[in-house]
Amino acid sequence: MGDGRVLLPIPDRPQYFALVDPAGSNSRLVVFVHGFNGKPVGTWRRFDDGSGAGAWWSESDAVFIGYDSLRREVGSVADEVLAFVRAAMLAGPLPGIASSYRELVLVGHSLGGVVVRSAVQLALRERRMQHVAVGAGDDAVLDARVVLFSPATSGFGPKGLLGLARATSIWLAVNPLLKMSPAFHDLNRDTVRLDDLRHETEAAARSHPGLRALRPDVLWADPDHVVYTDQYSTDPPPRWARRRSHSNVCKPAPGRYETPWRFVESGTAR
Repeated sequence: MGDGRVLLPIPDRPQYFALVDPAGSNSRLVVFVHGFNGKPVGTWRRFDDGSGAGAWWSESDAVFIGYDSLRREVGSVADEVLAFVRAAMLAGPLPGIASSYRELVLVGHSLGGVVVRSAVQLALRERRMQHVAVGAGDDAVLDARVVLFSPATSGFGPKGLLGLARATSIWLAVNPLLKMSPAFHDLNRDTVRLDDLRHETEAAARSHPGLRALRPDVLWADPDHVVYTDQYSTDPPPRWARRRSHSNVCKPAPGRYETPWRFVESGTAR
């Protein structure tokens, strides 16, 4: 790691990894949440080694969150992510490396976009239940900048790998796994969970225009054959990554596809 940061597993969380400055001098935390059947670090390859990244990245710590997307409920993962991020913002993600971050960026890919949006709504719901006024500067998660790559917040599309699997003998092996997956069922288009998340987020964004986490920057693969590319009405205008697939839209490549670095850094796709 040329900028001094090191990638380390997080104790007691076997699917979590932290890319940190051992001196604890960085004030920004970037949290990555992978998608359906994704990998905590593999989904985000080249974000983990710092190659091609500028000063903004060398001044940021990162956490790559992993979870069992085939067996766990979206709500449970969102609750876990929320609790972990809040603790990490106060004391750092790793024991022995004390950090106190002032800035948080939440990044989700595909199903990870649903997890991130759900975590934001959980944070907002908690404050309402505690009868605490909600405003900018009150909660690191609600103040976070959210960046989503081809989020599955409108459900899985009918094409892509799943369509190929249905048309071949692969489906015989894949179908039993999907039938056991609560996340896959939740992400069928127009499910109650997805509708509730959309309506709750849009209503909250209108009621709390100052909360950045409710209005994420979104970069879509173009074309995307895995998820529907619908946008929430309260989101900023989306960006598009031409000739990028659903799985590689979030993987930067030095000198060839540096958009993901720039998009997480500033919301700019060019």
